[in-house]
Amino acid sequence: MKGTDNKALHDEIWNKLQHHNEAYVHKFLQESLRKVGSNTSNNRVSDFLIELLRTPLFWGSLLSVTLGVPAFLFLITWILGMAD
Repeated sequence: MKGTDNKALHDEIWNKLQHHNEAYVHKFLQESLRKVGSNTSNNRVSDFLIELLRTPLFWGSLLSVTLGVPAFLFLITWILGMAD
């Protein structure tokens, strides 16, 4: 990336952060620094798994698969059992 691209990106981020309160900006910048600092090749898989476990979408998908597959198999067994 060129220096002018970096400057434009920095200005865009700065302008967007101006519209938020100081606590949000501080938290955002701390989280960004944490992610940049821990972005090493040794921690990529573990960081990915930790972030995955923190997302509600993962837990919702896991719950739906855990409940959906047995329910589907039960319905198939029940329907085939009624056919006899």
